[in-house]
Amino acid sequence: MIISFLLYLIFLNSVASVFNIPVDRASIPVGYVILISVLTVSGGIFFSGMFHGIELTRIKILPDQKHVGGGKLKSGLVVVQMALSILFLISTLMVYKQISFMKNKDLGVALNDVVVLTGPASLNADGNKRQRYEGFRSDLQSQTSVEGVTFNQFVPGQEPGFGFREFNNPMQGKSPENQILENNAGRGFIKTYGLKLLAGNDFSENEAQNLNRVILNEMSSQLLGFESPEDAIGKEIFRKGNNTTPLKIAGVVADFHHEGLHKAIYPIIWNNQFPSEFGYFSVRINTQNLQETLSRLQATWTRHYPKDNFDFVLANEQFNRQYESDSRFSKLYVWLTLLSIGIATIGLYGLILFYLEKRKKEISLRKVNGANIGQIIHLINLTFIKWVVIAFVIAIPVAYYAMHKWLENFAYKTDLSWWIFALSGLLTLGIALFTVSWQSFKAASKNPVEVLRYE
Repeated sequence: MIISFLLYLIFLNSVASVFNIPVDRASIPVGYVILISVLTVSGGIFFSGMFHGIELTRIKILPDQKHVGGGKLKSGLVVVQMALSILFLISTLMVYKQISFMKNKDLGVALNDVVVLTGPASLNADGNKRQRYEGFRSDLQSQTSVEGVTFNQFVPGQEPGFGFREFNNPMQGKSPENQILENNAGRGFIKTYGLKLLAGNDFSENEAQNLNRVILNEMSSQLLGFESPEDAIGKEIFRKGNNTTPLKIAGVVADFHHEGLHKAIYPIIWNNQFPSEFGYFSVRINTQNLQETLSRLQATWTRHYPKDNFDFVLANEQFNRQYESDSRFSKLYVWLTLLSIGIATIGLYGLILFYLEKRKKEISLRKVNGANIGQIIHLINLTFIKWVVIAFVIAIPVAYYAMHKWLENFAYKTDLSWWIFALSGLLTLGIALFTVSWQSFKAASKNPVEVLRYE
């Protein structure tokens, strides 16, 4: 236990680094360490005493009494450990499969080559902040490395903190109770994010024409009762509680994932109003020389916003940050799987030694009667294959249920593939056969005369 505590102190920083968490969150409080120590010592004393008590009841008292030993208990524990190894293998492979599915799924929005800049905080109360932005945007668009510029209150990959409200469509008699996110977007929004325009247009380069114009995603268009994206163009909708300010629909874009695949796609409406506070500027760039382009962006930013820091993030990296907890979860499962396989292998190694010691006379008699080394190894391995099969049968339903429940946390998920279960079973079988076969070969190669003479 002392050695375990010392190892914990030695590897604390390394574990925190691997799982990308602060050291203070990775450390275990002293109270928990004391509680775990007391429970470990108490449990060790209890179970070791109980085990030795059972063993004492099996000591041979009469000469002809057979000593059974703890073979069944040992094999049972190894089967349980192998079942845990299979369970962790299945879980690890499924977690990695889901993460790969999320990172490679078509989101309906082009996040590569987009740099997201945090809006200037110093201009929150400035009445001319939109004019300052337009000057910044015009300066950027004159650069050959910039392909599109827009602004948003909330960018893809960010959970909206506010803005959900209800809208009415009096012409269609629709007043859905569903909350629709009202976001802000500037000119060039569709081009910058590579959205699929189903009908209509992006916001106009003539700012005056964008007054009370909105762009809908396909889901909000359907909620508001329009039969098709084309049917929505030019129609007017209203914010609930405000029937005096009509909002004319300028365009409809295809649905895309504004947040990670944990959440379902939700309805969004974009207006052309500048963010009231902060907000974000999104810039689509030519990434043939990323560092050079970022340097030019920073220089342009400093000219227009000298009082504010140049804070940026790549849009695809920001979106993938939503999966950081899942990535840490997968790393944890890798370590648990390796630990479980290691313990199972050690247990299996001890069990094969016990098994061969118990059956060495039988093995020698089989050799004397003509059995070759291959036949004996095959006979011994069959016993351990049977235990792996039992472990596999135990692990499969547990793993299927656990992974099915875990996948319920995602609105969009991968399938529970049969090959993951089969691969986990085959890997465990391979490890077991590798561990057993060498000792089986050594036992089968012994001179039977020496063994029988001893017996």
